[in-house]
Amino acid sequence: MSVYFIQNTASKNIKIGVTKKNPLARLSALQVACDAELVLVAVKWDGDKRLERSLHLKFYEEHVRGEWFRASPLL
Repeated sequence: MSVYFIQNTASKNIKIGVTKKNPLARLSALQVACDAELVLVAVKWDGDKRLERSLHLKFYEEHVRGEWFRASPLL
């Protein structure tokens, strides 16, 4: 399992998610439903749902919607 950070190049928002698949495959799946380019900016290859949840809590102040967060110096 991997925890990934994918950024929307238009809004600069970052999705923090987890996948059992290759994060590039997840990027491709997300790109289909997004009109802006998405880029993979970071991966924690041995991440899990617990790490994902702790990151969501850590960056709560930047939360936008769902698993999306505003890019900030902290993030």
